[in-house]
Amino acid sequence: MSQDINHVESITTPLQATVNEDNEVDWDLFLSAEKEKIISSYCVTHLNVFKRTWKRRFKEVASRLSFRIKNDSGDFNNWQTLIYYELKAKRKASSISANITTSTKSTKSVHNNFIKNLPVEEKWRLKSGRLIEDIVMQAINDSTFEYPCLSYIVDLADPIWPNYFSPEETDEIRTYNSIELPDLQDEIQNCINLYDNNTLKKAADYYEFASDQKLKFSDSFGKHWIKESIMNASGLFEEGEMLNTNDLLHTLWTFVYRAFKKSEVKAELGERTSVSSALGKNEGRPLEFRERRERKVIGAKVDILFKKITDEVGCAEVGLNLELLITNVPASKTVTRITHTKKLPFPGKPKNIRLDFLPLLEIPLMGKALMENLARIIDDRKRKAVELNTAEKATSPRLPFSFVRKPSV
Repeated sequence: MSQDINHVESITTPLQATVNEDNEVDWDLFLSAEKEKIISSYCVTHLNVFKRTWKRRFKEVASRLSFRIKNDSGDFNNWQTLIYYELKAKRKASSISANITTSTKSTKSVHNNFIKNLPVEEKWRLKSGRLIEDIVMQAINDSTFEYPCLSYIVDLADPIWPNYFSPEETDEIRTYNSIELPDLQDEIQNCINLYDNNTLKKAADYYEFASDQKLKFSDSFGKHWIKESIMNASGLFEEGEMLNTNDLLHTLWTFVYRAFKKSEVKAELGERTSVSSALGKNEGRPLEFRERRERKVIGAKVDILFKKITDEVGCAEVGLNLELLITNVPASKTVTRITHTKKLPFPGKPKNIRLDFLPLLEIPLMGKALMENLARIIDDRKRKAVELNTAEKATSPRLPFSFVRKPSV
């Protein structure tokens, strides 16, 4: 209430300045005159609540001054154009900056102690004699903001690593105990190869060729998926052979999540939040005692999240290219390596479906095989005995590795 009283005087002046000869005041004129003052008074409440508060103040002060409100007051929707969009942009910018956290000295100290106490025989020694864990620790000490290296993640596509590894070391890290991409089943590979036909030129050619493939109800889901994917991809090319890219997830890349329809690994769509990422970010967030605890941080948002019941085994971000990223721990138990396949673009012309789209069909099938294998590894783990946790710090490791995983000390 005291805040409303403080605003009475500030609202009175602009209303007296804009009242017309019929003793009427206009909401839109008031907003134009007081835009900066209104925006500066915003204190991170819901935008609709904020609008209702100012609308109520406007009406109460107008009534106190015996002013009438014009019948068409608010018709120009100045709140939306002058106030709402600017506040929304500020909130978004504030949210982004809040998520950019710095690597504090205490955090670096924890990492330094962990690496220092890690036995040499448990570190990954390169042919040059250098230890990768020690090099990653150097990157951690050089960092200012939260970065994957703080989770001992080495992605050689990241531009920071040439500053720490020689070209020879980079090649060794990339190829050591590398994971081979799984082979597709013969019937699936042969089905894809059917469309490797240089007589097919137009979108209609591919559509009709796929339509003519007679499949039985009992044929594998993979065969039906390939046929459906080719027909859908052909249908994206409208008159004038122009590709429609208005909705990437539900136009270009539909076939990616459709590949998981019959899999034990399920694809969840639409700005999904990673639970593993959230757990890592909020590790060590206690109940309040003497000091207010930090606000809970949400996990990384992704376009597609792949899960086996509750276990997250993969994720996908939507763009104009498709690539497969594979994470593994090739040596020791600490450093996680990320390797990439080459980026493959969606075909820009119908005649390129044979060259560009057929390889795209292989990527989700390979990714699905890798995720299903990871799900089996999780299911086949040994049964744990029930015992009291007497460790200095209780931890609950989860697969796959989170990009914000912290070391146990």
